[in-house]
Amino acid sequence: MTLAKTPIWPVLGKLSEQRENTAFSRLLESRQQLADCQQRENRLEELREDYEKRYLVAGSGRIQSVRDLALCRGFIEHVDGLKKLIGQKKSTLTEVQDVAQRAYEAAQREKMKWHHLEQRDLASERSRRAVREQRKIDEIAATRFVPRKLS
Repeated sequence: MTLAKTPIWPVLGKLSEQRENTAFSRLLESRQQLADCQQRENRLEELREDYEKRYLVAGSGRIQSVRDLALCRGFIEHVDGLKKLIGQKKSTLTEVQDVAQRAYEAAQREKMKWHHLEQRDLASERSRRAVREQRKIDEIAATRFVPRKLS
């Protein structure tokens, strides 16, 4: 029983395409997480600015209780702490995104490599087929030519 020779490149190409799709979805997910983190940071900045204005207005204009001023200042410090945490998270997410980007690019290169090898094999097979066909044509021509010349 002989096994038909099946090219491996299409199979490897499909596997690398699946890896590329997985890497791309991870890249999109990391981009979305980074964008969400940026939105949270922007929101915190808006809150901080709002409360800072309130604190300055309360401290200069109307008479506020010391407790209210302390609460406002405490809230601003809390927002600053959250911003610091979000900054750290953004840094981590940026690294994750860079890793995902490199993985996606590597998967693309791998997919292109298998595609190139498949195309090379197809071209090689076409070339071998053309040589075989030319040999057959030459053999037919030679067998037809030889009897005529001898007669």
